[in-house]
Amino acid sequence: MGEEGNKNNKKKTALSDKINLFLIKYFTRIPFVQKTFFVDHLRTMVHAGLSLVESLDILAKEIPNKKFKIIIKEVKKEVEGGQQLSEVLAKHPKIFPPIYVKMIASGELSGKLEESLEQVTIGLLEIVQYVSLSHQYILLLMCQIEHQISLLLADRNTRPCRIIASIVCWYLFRYS
Repeated sequence: MGEEGNKNNKKKTALSDKINLFLIKYFTRIPFVQKTFFVDHLRTMVHAGLSLVESLDILAKEIPNKKFKIIIKEVKKEVEGGQQLSEVLAKHPKIFPPIYVKMIASGELSGKLEESLEQVTIGLLEIVQYVSLSHQYILLLMCQIEHQISLLLADRNTRPCRIIASIVCWYLFRYS
């Protein structure tokens, strides 16, 4: 009886592991900041003299995102098997844009992988800065909209409506 219960627990665990893996694989996003972190730290480790496989192994342990961790482990395994880093990254176009993969491929061919990774990092950081700047403009716009709505509602003595307007503006900013 104990052995049968143990088998059922193993089946349930295996099923829940498969479900978790499916959810991670198809419903988890990889934040842009973590992609930037990955490329920048890979460049730093290559510059420090670590092998590509060692660097990928360390990064797989550092990255908190489970989906990204799985992908980095796959990349490490294939690079360990002899494939070029760029070829392996090209298999994940939603995570590693083709332009960056091509930059890494040119670095591999020319023997200047570190410099290519640095250029990719610079490109990613520029995107982060533009996104941050655009969010600041959106916040400024939302504050102006909230102020105008409050002015419209001020003469009606409708404090709840002003609160709702503030919440709507915050929500629009938060999820834009």
